[in-house]
Amino acid sequence: MESVSIEPMTTEAISSAVSVIQDSFATDPYFEWVYPDRAKAGTSPKEACQTDANSAGLQFSKARNTASLTARCRWGMRHALFDVAVAADKEVVGVAMWAPPVLQTDPQTWTAWLADWELWARQVVVNGWHLGRGGLSVSRYWIWKAAQAEAQRETWRDRKGYYFLNIAVVKPGWQGKGIGKALMTKVLAQADREGYGCYLESSKWEPNVAIYRALGFEVVKEMQCVDEEGGGDACQLFCMIRQPKAERKDS
Repeated sequence: MESVSIEPMTTEAISSAVSVIQDSFATDPYFEWVYPDRAKAGTSPKEACQTDANSAGLQFSKARNTASLTARCRWGMRHALFDVAVAADKEVVGVAMWAPPVLQTDPQTWTAWLADWELWARQVVVNGWHLGRGGLSVSRYWIWKAAQAEAQRETWRDRKGYYFLNIAVVKPGWQGKGIGKALMTKVLAQADREGYGCYLESSKWEPNVAIYRALGFEVVKEMQCVDEEGGGDACQLFCMIRQPKAERKDS
């Protein structure tokens, strides 16, 4: 790997990290599905004015997306394991954010509820400031959340919870240099020491699934998100779990 260090996220690094996330997800199938108007932004005025019925009458707004990701980053610094890969010239070239394990209880613990509430409140402020959700299809978002909840009920067998990989991106042009592996192995090693499994969702079979399998993950469910009212447009995500090293055959 080139001279890259893995460091905790800082307030100063948020802007660069957001840019890396946006560049990395530019062609992500899930992102394109949940922002159905995104392809129209920046094209002809006529196309840019066309809207999706589920996107609250707004085309994709990069400014709103930037504000939303910034809010998530600030939340992540308080509630998640959040690292960036920094090159020798201090350029941010990778980002990884893991939600820590949450005891699977019913009802939800106060700590988990407060963390969720804080993120929700930050997003409400963003929506108010930008007068909407910036092209996000609200109905598709909730289709995904429902499918995700069902997938986790089916696959999360350990009531102690799992480290949940929310974000894992490497800046285009820096991929294939071992940066993603370095970002992930820090938390994977911690999960092994503590005896926790890890969970992620990938919207790309190639090359992502093979990369994650090399780190010990296995596909446990193929999640189908279908917008029946939106012409049947669908997005497929691969749910993957990595057991603690002591429980895996490759240990």
